[in-house]
Amino acid sequence: MKIKSILLTLIASASFFFASAQGLSYGFKVGLNFSQLKGDLENDAAGMSLESMSSSTGFHIGAGVIYKFTDRFGVKGDFLFTQKGGKQSFDGEAVQLFYNSTGDAAVFQGNRTSFLRTTNSYLEFPITAYGRFGKFEISGGMYVGILVSSKAVGNVTFTNDEMPGGLDGEFEYSYFKDDPSEPTSWEPVDYNVVSLNGTAGFYPETVGGYYDHLNKDGNFFKGIDFGLNAGLAYFVNKGLFIGMNLNYGLVDVTNNNFDISYSELDGTTYKSRSDSDRNFTLQASVGFSF
Repeated sequence: MKIKSILLTLIASASFFFASAQGLSYGFKVGLNFSQLKGDLENDAAGMSLESMSSSTGFHIGAGVIYKFTDRFGVKGDFLFTQKGGKQSFDGEAVQLFYNSTGDAAVFQGNRTSFLRTTNSYLEFPITAYGRFGKFEISGGMYVGILVSSKAVGNVTFTNDEMPGGLDGEFEYSYFKDDPSEPTSWEPVDYNVVSLNGTAGFYPETVGGYYDHLNKDGNFFKGIDFGLNAGLAYFVNKGLFIGMNLNYGLVDVTNNNFDISYSELDGTTYKSRSDSDRNFTLQASVGFSF
């Protein structure tokens, strides 16, 4: 909470500065995001990677203010709605817990193939210093993002010798709204029923964000992102520009309570990984300043 308060104070101070300064100019921009979550990948016992991460597309849109110290140098503050996240795949030997109506877990050992695309929406506040050299502008600074929406979609297939046909599930995660698993409240009509060595287990056709967790301490993604910001823009004329911007996150945006391993268990629960996942985003923009 202390870090969050400091960041919000910085935003408020910058807003006050821009609002009270004289001789401001203004601008807006819109464009595409190519984002990825950078983090530790899970490996099997032989050290081979079970996971892969790749980028997904989103968009950003927003407006900003510009304060010129000289015709060449100044500072900018933007207010953006921006989408970040990425794609995550898992393919290899894994374990899966299936819960029955009494809340007991049955362990499934086999092969897991899954895909997940995460889309996190932020209200983002980049503050940068810039230098204008002819038609080119370079900039650098910091950004703060406040998470306002967090969702993911995907699919999963489990197979082993006892279930050669496999078990399929669809991911529809809403991390702000979904609840943790409560096996004693489940009805078989809402779930696939599997039998493992005579023990029945449930698995939903549509899987929520916290199916693999019996407790929910916070949300999967943290509410604040913070990092460095650098950009390059080309001005077609005095106002119209096209640009590229790089966001490099400095903080772990995932909640360690939900960082688990799918390749091994710690007793009858998933083994905790407590890895670090950071946002890495490339923005392609077109905009206008006046």
